Amino acid sequence: MSRQQATARIADGSQTKKELEILKVASDYFLAHGYQGTSINAMARDSGISKESIYRYFSSKKELFEAVIAKELAEYQEKLNLVDFEFRSIPLDAALREIAEFILAAVSTDRTLG
Repeated sequence: MSRQQATARIADGSQTKKELEILKVASDYFLAHGYQGTSINAMARDSGISKESIYRYFSSKKELFEAVIAKELAEYQEKLNLVDFEFRSIPLDAALREIAEFILAAVSTDRTLG
């Protein structure tokens, strides 16, 4: 699957249960070991997901990493969409402060910084 296809599947929420499981495991593994310290073999061994299953959805570690990032960005976008909806009824300056605080909190989490 190409990077564009993976990103589109993440954006439209059409991943399979197994694909979502792989993305969750990969996200945690990349956070714990970094990109250079992550190997598909070790990830498969430690998670109990077969290497073949991982490669069925993602052709390389780079593509898997890009899909993890795309999923994280899609989740941030979804949260920002909720923020936009929630703050339509308050004054602009208060809404902008709330949105800025939300973005700062989102980008400064250990997960995002990792």
